[in-house]
Amino acid sequence: MENNDLIKEANQKIGAVFSNFKEKNNKAYSGYMQIRQSIFPEGAEGAIPGKYKHLIFALFDLERAYDEGYRAHIGAAVQLGLTSEELSEALNISLILTGVSTFLRGYELIEFVESNSKVNK
Repeated sequence: MENNDLIKEANQKIGAVFSNFKEKNNKAYSGYMQIRQSIFPEGAEGAIPGKYKHLIFALFDLERAYDEGYRAHIGAAVQLGLTSEELSEALNISLILTGVSTFLRGYELIEFVESNSKVNK
């Protein structure tokens, strides 16, 4: 499966889960979305640029072996300008903090970032 397809599939799976979450427990879903919107406010960056917020989320998801979350956040980070160099450096840090298995799984999307980076367009 191509990396673009992996990102799309991840977003579809996450979307289905959140649709179910909203349907089953709308109050908890609304609270979650308020927290999320405070982290990712529309039209505002905050102290940390959005691409780095998504990168942080991606690395935590990667360490927890939540591949759909990792792929979705990397896709979002790329749309906000994340480069393959930034992802590579973050993965190098993750090698020290979380070990080689996380590091190696993370490298699956370096090619995706390289081919979709705004710097390359």
